[in-house]
Amino acid sequence: MAKTKIFLTILAAGFSLLASAQEAGMPAFRYAQAEKKVIFDRDELFEQSKLPPAVALPVVPRSVIALPKNWPEINEPVSILLAQLPKDKLLVRRVGNNDGQLYLEIYCPEGKISGTAEVKMGKKTLGKTDLNGSLWLSLKPKIGRIEINVLASGENIQLTVPTTLVEVIERRIFLNGEPYLMKGATGSPANGEIADYVRTIGFNTLRASTECEKYGFMGIISLNSINAPKEVFDAADDVFERESKKYLDRIGNNSVSAINNPNALILQLGNERSFNSNPPGVDPVNTVRRRVGQMLVEARNRIKPACPMLPVGYANHDLSFLTPDCFDVYMHNSYYDKDRYEYPWESFMKWQGCLPPYGPDGKGRPFVNSEYGANRYLCQSYLAGPNNPVLEKIHAWNLSELWNVFMKNGTVGGTIYRFDDNSKPIDQGCSRFGILTDDQKVKLACWEVGQMWRDFTVETDGKKLLVTFRRDYHARDCRLTITPVNGEPVQVTLKDFSPHSSRSISLKSLNPDDGYRWRMDFTTHSGLASAAAGAQPVKLEEEDFLSLIRERNTAPFLTELFDTEVLTVTGNPAPPTLFEMTDSQGVIPVILRKRNGTAYLVIISREDPNTGAGQIKEGLTLDITFKGKVERVDDMTGQPLPDIIDAAPVANGLRLTNIKAARIPGPIGQRSAVPFMMPVYRITP
Repeated sequence: MAKTKIFLTILAAGFSLLASAQEAGMPAFRYAQAEKKVIFDRDELFEQSKLPPAVALPVVPRSVIALPKNWPEINEPVSILLAQLPKDKLLVRRVGNNDGQLYLEIYCPEGKISGTAEVKMGKKTLGKTDLNGSLWLSLKPKIGRIEINVLASGENIQLTVPTTLVEVIERRIFLNGEPYLMKGATGSPANGEIADYVRTIGFNTLRASTECEKYGFMGIISLNSINAPKEVFDAADDVFERESKKYLDRIGNNSVSAINNPNALILQLGNERSFNSNPPGVDPVNTVRRRVGQMLVEARNRIKPACPMLPVGYANHDLSFLTPDCFDVYMHNSYYDKDRYEYPWESFMKWQGCLPPYGPDGKGRPFVNSEYGANRYLCQSYLAGPNNPVLEKIHAWNLSELWNVFMKNGTVGGTIYRFDDNSKPIDQGCSRFGILTDDQKVKLACWEVGQMWRDFTVETDGKKLLVTFRRDYHARDCRLTITPVNGEPVQVTLKDFSPHSSRSISLKSLNPDDGYRWRMDFTTHSGLASAAAGAQPVKLEEEDFLSLIRERNTAPFLTELFDTEVLTVTGNPAPPTLFEMTDSQGVIPVILRKRNGTAYLVIISREDPNTGAGQIKEGLTLDITFKGKVERVDDMTGQPLPDIIDAAPVANGLRLTNIKAARIPGPIGQRSAVPFMMPVYRITP
């Protein structure tokens, strides 16, 4: 098993890195799951899956008729004169060739087109050709649509097709010829105002939304073509065959709107149909995972011929399940190597074909974080509970920490779960997953998202403005609006920004020292509307954000916690995950320190709260390197409570005795069924 040896080598390297981290004073951590014995290699697991063969897709021929590069400005339909009327229905499909050009094949699904064809745009003839089954056109891609009028034997056949090109090249996704960094969430804005706001903090993608085209975002279109009830996948053979056929037979009709959507980025063919906590290679492929894989390939075989260009994916969360190699991208819901799976990123990406020498062509494939939420979705401490301000702050902080991990491991980004909170506890008794509330008011996470996702920054550089573009793609059609605190808005049109470029500009009417708000409107990827906004000095931007927070009923405590940094009890920056902060007592102490020195302490235990021990773990002793008055505060308001805290001075700070922790397990469905108040402590210097 040569490939198994590769995985074991990767694990050894991972343990070496962990040892180095521990020597530097980081909390001890081990990938417990990686220590399990690997029995089956990747090829053996696919052999056990008995997957049907992937259907072949059309290949771009050498000879095609090219549309003018400026076809959008010409703004005329493509006209095609066929010498012979096709016997069957005429269709058009998009095909990619990994060269930045979009290819359109005009074809008959049940037959061939023969004779000759003449192609025009406006009054200009673009080419004539003899046909041998179909007609091929090429064009420079742009987000939008194009009309094609086919005239044959006196009949006029009108076709419309999107002109957006999505390509998967090795481990990256390219949109209209430029690399795409996916930044978004599952869900949808309630209106155009909310859509504009999230665009300014960096959003470009919506998942599971029917309105991505309406609001101008790219979309992961959740067809979920194989989403039969989970029990079907473990049913008797005749039941599975009957029920799975129902779902597969719907694909043709159900996929039409997605295929014709110019804002479709990925077609998601299923979501979380199996689960196993063991890592790949430990267990053989069971009936459920085999059937999930088989059904996915069948769904792919029905959809891809209608639009070979559009990538397909499956949103997996089963550590054991391997997504078939005929899927263009690998999608995972909530992959946390430490907080959830205890299995290293690099090993898992190898198994899933995301790193060479694996994947569809041996060069890897994109890893899409199709759902992610900080600290395993921590915003509510008990089932059906409200957003807890302290947990909301930790959630906001950890979103950016996780994003850094995603970028370090070469993923293409992803979509946060969720866009907004659910109004009812519909997911295992929980509902507070969003970066906005259920009525789409901002949460603290929106600040962190803006800092990590905005494509532009604007800073004061003496009497000038330094404008910096931070991405691997181009920014075009740039319009910068500057609004002085005590003045009128000024708009400046700027030349295109190349990737990772900066530019200094001067505005005669602006004194930067007075403070100003800025907004950059621009496009990326040939037609994707984008924006970024902020203010200088940073304090002004913070005040603007807190004015949005004031709409929340927990605004006073959220405002208090806004400027805190997340630290360990020794005063060091917190590691990226709560798991790594677990101390020798098995609890997770977290310090939130404000700029003025005031600190808040919350202690989390991952124990079961639904036992006789209750939701509160008592009798803890904790040393902290902070000094001052210690008091317990209400976890929703931050107001002092009458509890007496035993805090004694020690050499480097305080020893807190008989303090309490909240039992909040990682799995969301195991949270407390009974409401309770989290113990939160304030240390005032």
